[in-house]
Amino acid sequence: NPVRDQVHIILGREDVILVYSVSGIKLLQLEGKTGDNLVDLRSLARGIYFIRTKAGGQQTKIIKQ
Repeated sequence: NPVRDQVHIILGREDVILVYSVSGIKLLQLEGKTGDNLVDLRSLARGIYFIRTKAGGQQTKIIKQ
């Protein structure tokens, strides 16, 4: 699932959205609201990243182009 500058994250409740590098370094942390959240990835270089929520713990791999 390649992305460019932004990715939409839909949350069922308020939660913290975290973006990690493949080496496990936390790069971004955002306060997510219930519903649709837009995560701005323009500050990140091309590569593979992982997005997860703090409470939910589910992790999604993204490829930034």
